[in-house]
Parts: sequence; C-alpha cells; structure tokens
Amino acid sequence: MPGGCSRTAPSRQRTLQAALEWTAGLLDSDESVLLRRLGVFVGGWTLVAAEAVCAGDGLADDGVADVLQRLVTKSLVVAEHLEFSVRYRLLETVRAYALGQLAAAGETDVFRHQHVAFLLQLAEQTEPLSLAGLDAALLEHEVDNVRAALEWTLVHEQAELGLRLASAVHPLWVYGGHYAEGRTWLERLLVLWPRRRREAAEPVPC
Repeated sequence: MPGGCSRTAPSRQRTLQAALEWTAGLLDSDESVLLRRLGVFVGGWTLVAAEAVCAGDGLADDGVADVLQRLVTKSLVVAEHLEFSVRYRLLETVRAYALGQLAAAGETDVFRHQHVAFLLQLAEQTEPLSLAGLDAALLEHEVDNVRAALEWTLVHEQAELGLRLASAVHPLWVYGGHYAEGRTWLERLLVLWPRRRREAAEPVPC
C-alpha cells in the first residue's frame, strides 16, 4: 500500500545510513581521508585522477592505489572494468556521506579546486581541433565531472579558471554533441568575467 511504503522508506534510509556510518567507522586514517576526498568526483574517476586530486596533506601519492583498492574491497567504492581501463565511482549515499565528512574536515574548497585543476590539465592535453574525435571520447567519460567543476567555478566566481576549462573541453562540446550546453557554460562565465575584471581594477579605498 502507498501509505505503508511511505512509512517504511525513512526506516530503510536510516538503516542504510547507520550501516554506512558503522562501516566508515572501521576505516583507518588513510581510508577515511581518501573516501571523503573522493566525494568531489561526479560520475566516476580513474586511478590517475584519484592520485592527482586526492593525494597530499598526509596521503602519499604512491599510496592512493592501495588505499583505493581497500575501499573497493570494503564495498565503499565501486570498480567498473572497461575494455582497457578501470573506472571507480561512489554510490550516491556514500558520496553524500563523503562530502559531509569533507566539509567537516574543512577541505571542501581545497579539493574542489584540485578537481577543477586536474580536469583542466586533462583537457589541455587534448587537441582542440582533432577531427578524429578521439579527445572527445576521452572527455565524454568526464562530462559529469566537467559539469560539476564548471558549476563550482561559477559559484565561487572563478571566471578565468572556468573559461579556461570550458574552452579546453571544446572537443567534448563539438564532437560529443553538447553544442548548446557548451555555449551556455561559456555565456554564464562570460557574464561573470567582466564583473570580476571591474572589481580587480577598482582602486582600494585608503
């Protein structure tokens, strides 16, 4: 019955949340640190991405692979084996928990920025006018990450960074069939850009 479903749904949600918190409570320090930092990814990531974005400040670059595998073994991270690679992702309930922990640790802005920086570096390695479309295929896997990164640059008024990223992923917009979306991101960022330039040019009051 509809009434019964509505009454039991919150109970199931609380049970899942309690199970997640119990499992997370058994993690060691490195596992806890990596899990919360992985929350910045949307739609999955590669090992290279995890090492680039999440390492540092107590988590060694060369230790990320081992810690990530331990999180997979503990069913907190899902590993999806593609033809020639592996992508990882968090279930939405786990990602929400991870983001909460990231905020509690005061690390949200630091690792959101590193997330944007990694995507920018990845995109700038591609050939903007590649007619083969191979670069678009590479970036297509990161489309949700790109969207999240661009939204972060808008919210935090990082117009220059956002415009660099939106321009660097040109193959994604053109060859991935996201023409209108790419134009919309650029338009939103360009509206922000003049305001930021004006503010930077204004003299500081004595």
